[in-house]
Amino acid sequence: PNLVLAMIAAAMLRPFALRCGTAAATSRRAAAIGTSSSSASTGAGGGGSSSSSSDGGGGGVGGKSGPGANRLWAASGGREVNLARAIWGRLKENGAVDVDARGAPSCGSALRALALASRDAPCVVEFDVRWASDAEGGGGAIGEGGAGGQGAARWLRFSARAGPRWDRFKKNLGRFLTMTASGRGDFRPLAKAIKARQREEGTVTVEGWRDDPLAAYALAKALAELPRLCSSQSIVRCVAAPQKDDKDAFAVHVWIDRAPVASPTPELTEAAAGAASGSSATQRVAAPCGG
Repeated sequence: PNLVLAMIAAAMLRPFALRCGTAAATSRRAAAIGTSSSSASTGAGGGGSSSSSSDGGGGGVGGKSGPGANRLWAASGGREVNLARAIWGRLKENGAVDVDARGAPSCGSALRALALASRDAPCVVEFDVRWASDAEGGGGAIGEGGAGGQGAARWLRFSARAGPRWDRFKKNLGRFLTMTASGRGDFRPLAKAIKARQREEGTVTVEGWRDDPLAAYALAKALAELPRLCSSQSIVRCVAAPQKDDKDAFAVHVWIDRAPVASPTPELTEAAAGAASGSSATQRVAAPCGG
């Protein structure tokens, strides 16, 4: 009789136990979701990417304040259209933006997004490429073999700004001095060839393809090598553009200019006087499409 009573009691208590177990599992899942959401809302500063973007960004977009306030991360999943919109949005807002990329697919996406941003905007997007390291909090540029710290993570940073309008840009292109990027071998010979061909009359143009991320990575590293090969008075300017006859191809035009010697202007004199008196000068954001 006692065994029968115990079985009856267990049967009566079983629905209550199941309900309690379900509630406990639900609480655990909610706690886990809260923790992951808290982690995902952290900024994109070190090498990860934020999951939200006010610009519809293409793979991680830095927050609105802090070290990554004007920085985008290039994803490797082929979201170049979204990234191109985010680039142009930041250019309109701030006049400049950094696009960080790590690895071959990410660098390929960054170059194609910069090409799309130039194609779809009223003016071209100029950029230069440098190495960056998290040893500097994600903000410092270093050389290819540079002092980024032992074991520090490094990536390539595409620093973009609004260039001239398309009509003026096309008029000054002239003859194309075409080269082809390759993912095989070292990238340094490509960098040296880009520098050497600057002596010729025309525009040095390096071609790449969507289905060859290693070639795009080699091209990006070659562009980052140019400042080291050139004098400190040189300025490297690049403009990427899609190829009209091949939707999967893009071209990067490269110029190495001599930095102009700036003469004192009334604005600079006033700013220097303000700095000397301890007052802060007002920062001006460059307007897109500067002529």
